[in-house]
Amino acid sequence: MSTRTTLPVALSMMIGSCSVMMNGSVDSPDGFPFPVPGATATPTPTPTATPTPSAGSPDRYMFAFTRLRMPSGPLVTAAADTPFVMTRIVAGSPQYRLWGVRCHFSGFASTEGGMAPQESILPGNATRIDGFWLSIGRTRVRATFADAMTANVDSGTTGVWTDEIDFAGGIPANSDVGMTTAYHTAAGEKQIPVYRIQSNRGERVWGGTDLASVTAHLDSPGDFSTASLDTGSGQAMPQYYGPDVCLGKGWDGNPVVLGAVDSIGESRQEYAVEADTRGNLGWLRKWLDTADGTYGRTPHFLIGMPGARSQYELAAGATLRWQVIDQAAAFNTGRALPFTVLVNQLGQNDLNSKFATMRANYTGFLDRFAARYPGIRVVATGVLPRTSSTDLWMSRANQTLVTGNEWGTAGGRWGTGFKWQLEAYKESGAEGRIAGYIDTRPFWYDDTAPGTWPVLSSQPSPEGVHPYAVAVTAIVGAIPQSGKAKLR
Repeated sequence: MSTRTTLPVALSMMIGSCSVMMNGSVDSPDGFPFPVPGATATPTPTPTATPTPSAGSPDRYMFAFTRLRMPSGPLVTAAADTPFVMTRIVAGSPQYRLWGVRCHFSGFASTEGGMAPQESILPGNATRIDGFWLSIGRTRVRATFADAMTANVDSGTTGVWTDEIDFAGGIPANSDVGMTTAYHTAAGEKQIPVYRIQSNRGERVWGGTDLASVTAHLDSPGDFSTASLDTGSGQAMPQYYGPDVCLGKGWDGNPVVLGAVDSIGESRQEYAVEADTRGNLGWLRKWLDTADGTYGRTPHFLIGMPGARSQYELAAGATLRWQVIDQAAAFNTGRALPFTVLVNQLGQNDLNSKFATMRANYTGFLDRFAARYPGIRVVATGVLPRTSSTDLWMSRANQTLVTGNEWGTAGGRWGTGFKWQLEAYKESGAEGRIAGYIDTRPFWYDDTAPGTWPVLSSQPSPEGVHPYAVAVTAIVGAIPQSGKAKLR
């Protein structure tokens, strides 16, 4: 039986000084030094889907927020002066009102690169969640875990779920929602990596020697992060713990996406500061979350990570994340899934010296997915160019297609390289496995130099593979929002 936390029940749970409201919230002090996350105005007119959406199922748990991801990457070693940590991330809610939110915390992480997404990164020790709070503006509600205020997440387990978390009146459409997690291990023990802090959006990470020293920031979330934790930039930024999958009720019947992605979909090469106002990094998240006047925002959760390949996804050693998805479905009547369609962005890392092997690896994942979730439609997305350059990608003429990306006769719809042959196979439907194909060529294709990056106002790619922010913006603008009709 789920538990909805309201303040009269949870009064003793609150840490720090705050004034108690009778509607199940706490009122934090005014004067935060950064814009407090709150409800973002719903676009006018409110986006509606074309064709007319189904009625939806308001009591069905569906993926609920932007920004969220599964853990991946190197573990963090708890320093002696910061074994207690509190993170605050800010996510965006869908274009409909939410209630009954449940969030998940994992006991494992996936590898990045190499054998990704193998789920073999285990801390070897439990993570103690000391508290978890959702906030909208100055209204804050604390979650419970099976009616308890705290939870242990054992190493190597799928993890734990919160009980239902409710705000009086629900979470308004298009809201910015703060998610604050206090957790600890012993000094020297390992902590699970999830999020790089987007400080410019009001996100923070604090550390200390005890719980009181970190939860003191609950009432002043604009306090600077702890300097020793908020370091580096780009891939050098450390990653800190927090919720991964979050669900909510209120679904309006429009598509909800589960995305199988690699580094281009996950965009872990980007700087945290390049996130948009709702925390999105990468072209796929930003494209899906665009508040288009016809199709609106598409709720989504991307399950992959840098280095992911089709041959390893949902195969031996890479099923814990999918077990979490199954747990989410178990909350619903009839085990209804928390998504309606799979978007498969994989393919960039599938290159092989034999095309038959490459194709088999790609379809192998699709077949494993279809066996696990029969009847769920799959929509594929196109890959991006991969080249080397003698002038930092500032011209097409000075780019060279790398092995597997060869094009052959200029003007052909697809190149002769194995990567492009796979794209042709995907666009054709992969022998009935793929119901739709979202083409990236509107961004990059030029028949005078096919397979190369376009010339932008600044360098489009740092190494010929992953797009910089300028290219991500151009991709999102180039791919028509009408492609969202393929998600139905």
